[in-house]
Amino acid sequence: MATVVDISRSVADLKDETIAIRREFHAYPELAYEEVETAGRIAKRLEALGMRVEKGIGVTGVLGIMEGGKPGKTLLIRADMDALPMPELPDDRPHKSKIENRNHSCGHDMNMAVVLGTAAVLARHKQDISGRVAFVFQPGDEPQTGARKMFDDGLLDKVKPDYILSHHPTPEADAGKVIVPPIIWCSMDMYKLTINGAPGWFGRREQAVDTALIAGQLITALYQALAYEAPGHETVLFNVTSMQGAGQFPGLALGQVELQLALQTYNPDLRKTLIKRIEEIADSVVKGLRGSYTLESTHALPPGVNAPEVSEAVVNAARPLVGEENIIREWRNVFPDDSALFLEKAPGCMFMLGIVNKAKGIDQMWHTPGFDIDEDTLSLGVEIMSRAALDLLK
Repeated sequence: MATVVDISRSVADLKDETIAIRREFHAYPELAYEEVETAGRIAKRLEALGMRVEKGIGVTGVLGIMEGGKPGKTLLIRADMDALPMPELPDDRPHKSKIENRNHSCGHDMNMAVVLGTAAVLARHKQDISGRVAFVFQPGDEPQTGARKMFDDGLLDKVKPDYILSHHPTPEADAGKVIVPPIIWCSMDMYKLTINGAPGWFGRREQAVDTALIAGQLITALYQALAYEAPGHETVLFNVTSMQGAGQFPGLALGQVELQLALQTYNPDLRKTLIKRIEEIADSVVKGLRGSYTLESTHALPPGVNAPEVSEAVVNAARPLVGEENIIREWRNVFPDDSALFLEKAPGCMFMLGIVNKAKGIDQMWHTPGFDIDEDTLSLGVEIMSRAALDLLK
């Protein structure tokens, strides 16, 4: 049976290789659903570890299956693949992006390197695994559509996970901090609400149904209701992000107004309640002012809810490496992520690794040209994930 000393030794042996993998991905970033070369590099490494590999799931996604030495449960370990369409700040690093206007400025190069490093560690100790590990590399995280595309291509028919593990770097914590909160991502629901009325001359406004008036009343009602109907300790973010009116001529009431709505929260039950309230309020206000409407969901992601038993495996893996004082359990951010869809499918944990090191000049936010990671966190991520995996599949 592999000991923690054995795991630590394997992680140390693979440190330089893990850094090299991250730098290779960083130098050749690819956008969502264009990750062809990236997928090829991943598949080659998984195959070299003796795995059965399948490509092209969800357009460019990759799946590798590692069979353990004994029967047991299935653990799915997930990583993102895609980069962003932005330049990188000029510097003299040999691994800076070689593709114009392409940049791994969300840290998905780190995601892939840590998961491939974990695969290499577990391959050395697979006789100690009871069950199997499915390594999933997901495309299209930035448009937040890749998870559903992989599901639509039958990923969960090929892999029926009992547990799920994933991680993400965060520029909001110092290197050496490990964030394992009950809820890692907030939800994101977006709607297109189209209000239809009847255009008419203001001199005969009783004959018109003015959608500008209706939209104004509805916006006020939504902001007030969604703020005041949530408990005080809950976080709710609601915004009207766009409003467009189809005007015809000066002096005529608007016949149609289109609103774009966005709602975010951390509580799955509250999310359902507030979505229902949007529908109820729209129905009451619009119809009460003689209009009609359509409400279309354009984007829907749940909160990312971590399962206690899997989170505890991550905490137990991290504690001897960083100390209890560096494990953060209370954490809130306002970002959605489609990894939350994986966390709906089986008990799982998405944890975050701090990557800020001001002494090295590494302190820039996600999705900025200067974003970078402290590469010393790569081995920490590999060891936490490897220890947690062996704990879950013992």
